[in-house]
Amino acid sequence: MKYTLVSGIHGVGKSTLLKKIAEVKSIRHYSISDLIRKGGQKILTNEKKTKNVNLNQEIWKNILKNLTINYDELIFLDGHFVLLDDSGNLLSLPEKTFEDFKIKSIIVVTAAVDVIQERLRVRDGTEWSFELLSQFQTKEVKEAIKFAKKNQIPIYIYESDDQFDKLLNFINNL
Repeated sequence: MKYTLVSGIHGVGKSTLLKKIAEVKSIRHYSISDLIRKGGQKILTNEKKTKNVNLNQEIWKNILKNLTINYDELIFLDGHFVLLDDSGNLLSLPEKTFEDFKIKSIIVVTAAVDVIQERLRVRDGTEWSFELLSQFQTKEVKEAIKFAKKNQIPIYIYESDDQFDKLLNFINNL
């Protein structure tokens, strides 16, 4: 299996991007949050503070291990390197979170913070501070780059739909 982690903060457009990729490329993609829900944890779509962080990481990994996946299949995981803990503090996930899965590449999705802020307001009915979203996105990108360097895997920072063809080229070269 070739796992690509598509990371980014809430509301940045990870799921939308994966649907767009799936329209032109044969891939399977899973939201890590959906895998956790499938494992029995109740996660509300508009609740972004994470309880039981370590347990949730084990749950999604166990669910993913039990899926039938072909060896040469491209699997894209929609997830995060950084979460908000149940107190609302930024929490970097431990590197061991992804050790069991040989992540072959990372795509980090970013967007203008005011755009993310508006998406979250419309989609989830929540108000986020510009400062928190900015810090969240900065930390997400830094953690993704750190993980990619440490594990010597390719990383692509996706900032806008103008880069879609370049992103497809990146994926084709994996």
